[in-house]
Amino acid sequence: MTWLAALVPAAGYVVLGLGGGIVLSEIVMFLAAVATALNQIVVSTLRQAVVPDGLLGRVTAGYRLIVLGAVSVGALLGGGLGRRLGPETTFVVCGAGLAAAAVVFASRVTIRALREAEEVALPAVTEPVS
Repeated sequence: MTWLAALVPAAGYVVLGLGGGIVLSEIVMFLAAVATALNQIVVSTLRQAVVPDGLLGRVTAGYRLIVLGAVSVGALLGGGLGRRLGPETTFVVCGAGLAAAAVVFASRVTIRALREAEEVALPAVTEPVS
């Protein structure tokens, strides 16, 4: 599911770059926002399921640092590309980059991988607190 949620915003940026019109652009960006929100719910739930309680705050802070840092770097690169290539081409490049990231990173989140992570984390959760 996470890879699909990552592909929807990628498609939205490609539509923006190809100039699908205002109504189509609004629809795809709305769908991209919904997919992103749903993906965040899934990612947060998975993180809470596999990370031991004592580390959850640190892991969440690290996740936010990486995500917000990537947003800042993306804004900087997008601005530079927009200035050199124009906004339309920049949106298409952004969509292609998001699609590539979805294939490389989000495709690693499989039911099997989640079950394995949960099995590793389960003993830490069920051990009695002393």
